[in-house]
Amino acid sequence: MSVFTRVVAAAFFAASPLLPAAAQEGVLSISTTFGTTDEVPDPRAGYNGWTSNQVGVTETLMGIDYDMNLYPRVAESIEQVSPTTWRVTLRPDVRFHDGTPVTASSIVDAIAAISDDAHAWLQCAYCKAS
Repeated sequence: MSVFTRVVAAAFFAASPLLPAAAQEGVLSISTTFGTTDEVPDPRAGYNGWTSNQVGVTETLMGIDYDMNLYPRVAESIEQVSPTTWRVTLRPDVRFHDGTPVTASSIVDAIAAISDDAHAWLQCAYCKAS
């Protein structure tokens, strides 16, 4: 064992009583920073939605598998009924974080805001359509 390894090991064991109780009990907590500094970050702006989904803060209506096929997430089922029309059936009793029911109307309102030219996601450099 090298001198460096011995010093690092000694420092670790010397500091172990200073670790939080959870760390001493074998619990690993992982945290990451993401999103904007806005008080209420808009998940449709920039990478906020992707990041919040990756860390389990949000859930999408549908997902895409490794073969580029859609699969339901909040939705119970998804069916493409024409080239520009999808029929989405929601799972029963899905609620937002505040207890408000997720409805077809609330989903349409969330999606419709994305098509607004003044929406924040269109203002970022990497999001603008060419």
